[in-house]
Amino acid sequence: MVFGINKCIFINILVPPHGPPPYHRYPPPPPGSNVAFVPTPVMMPVYPPPPAPPMPEPNATYVTNYYYPPTYHQPHQPEQHHLVPQVEELIDWASATPQTAVNYTHRAFVAGKEGWDGSPLWIIRSHHNGEFIPGKLAIKHRASYVPYSGKEVPVHNFEVKTNL
Repeated sequence: MVFGINKCIFINILVPPHGPPPYHRYPPPPPGSNVAFVPTPVMMPVYPPPPAPPMPEPNATYVTNYYYPPTYHQPHQPEQHHLVPQVEELIDWASATPQTAVNYTHRAFVAGKEGWDGSPLWIIRSHHNGEFIPGKLAIKHRASYVPYSGKEVPVHNFEVKTNL
């Protein structure tokens, strides 16, 4: 039965005249009783966390930013100047466009491969925004790019690095 008093609702729980509803949980209530099992919180034991693993043995090597000079005395030696032989330039730069760069297939300097299809990447350089910037040419796709401001900027006139 439901009674309404001052906008409050009170429910009087009574067992229906035909008996309680069937119980589908384990264990069933004793027959002929009006007992209802209500789920309640149960206290479970809480165990402390396991102990921390042992600390590793300290290492005898310490890295610092201080230079410890040798303690023994070294006699001062005059600086020796080594002459570097002049090497003839073995590279060249050839002006090209993505369409004409195919002419340098046997002389172009391959610097790597495209990540997704393995096609060769050639070294190029191009003027962009007042600067001479190195870049790449994907010859298979006829696309050339230079990095500028964190992006790949397509270029159409460039120089290809070639071997002599």
